[in-house]
Amino acid sequence: MKINRSVREIIRQDANNKCEKARLLYVVSDCTASADALAAASAAAPEKLDSALKQSIELVTSPGGGLFEVAVNYALPQTQTSSIRDSRQAGDRLWKFAVHGTSGERSTALETITSVAAGDAAAADPGVLIDWNGKCGQESASGSVRVLEPVFTESCQATFKLSSINTAYKRRIASLVGKVNSDTFHHWSAGELLLESIVQSDPFTNSDGDELCDVVFTFAIRPNGKRSCAGSQVDNVDGWDYLWAVTETVPGSTAPQVRSLHVSRIYERSSFSALGV
Repeated sequence: MKINRSVREIIRQDANNKCEKARLLYVVSDCTASADALAAASAAAPEKLDSALKQSIELVTSPGGGLFEVAVNYALPQTQTSSIRDSRQAGDRLWKFAVHGTSGERSTALETITSVAAGDAAAADPGVLIDWNGKCGQESASGSVRVLEPVFTESCQATFKLSSINTAYKRRIASLVGKVNSDTFHHWSAGELLLESIVQSDPFTNSDGDELCDVVFTFAIRPNGKRSCAGSQVDNVDGWDYLWAVTETVPGSTAPQVRSLHVSRIYERSSFSALGV
C-alpha cells in the first residue's frame, strides 16, 4: 500500500498566518478496501496543524484499480463549536448516499450477441466465455475483461454524548465491522448492507455545555434481487451472497454449458441495532 499527500489541499489561515481550518487530501494506492485506505490516511495525517486539530476523515473518491482519495479535516477548538455545531445535540443523525464506479474483472459475459465465422466454416458458439480459444474439454481456455461496476455506499454521521462512547460500546460496534445486516436497517432489507468502517471525531462542546462527539458509520450496499452468472439467472439473491456456476462441455456442442448454479454466503450476519443509529 502506498500513500501520498495531494497538492489539492485547502488551508485557511488567520491574521497571524496560523492554520485555523484545513482539508488535506491523501491518495492511497495498491489498496483493496476503503476501510484500509481511511486507516492509512489517518495514520499518515498529522494530529494537528498549528493549533487546528484533526476533526474527521472521509472517503472522497474511489475510481478503482486500488486507488482511494481520502480527506482529513482540521479545525480550531473554537471553530468546532461554531453556531452550527453549537446547535448539535446527542441523537442527531445525518445520512449521506453516494454512488461511484470501481474497476473489476469479469471472465464471463452476460450473453454472446454476435458470432461471425471466417470463410465457410460454421461459427463456434462460445456460450458466455470471453476470448475463448475454440476448444473444448481440457484444452478449453478463455480470458477476461476489465469492467466498470457501480459501488453504492451510505454513511451516517451520528452525534453521541462523549460519555456513551465507552469501551463496552466500542467493543460491540467494532465486532460488527465486516458483517451484513440480519434484519431491516434504515430502510435496507436484510442482506443488503455491509458495515465497512467506523470513525469517531474529536470531542466538542455544544451551546448547552454537553461534551459530544460524532461517529461516522459507512456501509457498502448491494441490493437484493436478480443475479446473472455464466448466462443463467437466479431470481432472488441476497446482496452480499455470492452467485457462481459449474460449467461442463456437452457432447456434440462446442459451447460450455452451465451444469448448476450455487449461492454461497460469504459474510456473517448480525443485527445492527447495537450501533445505536
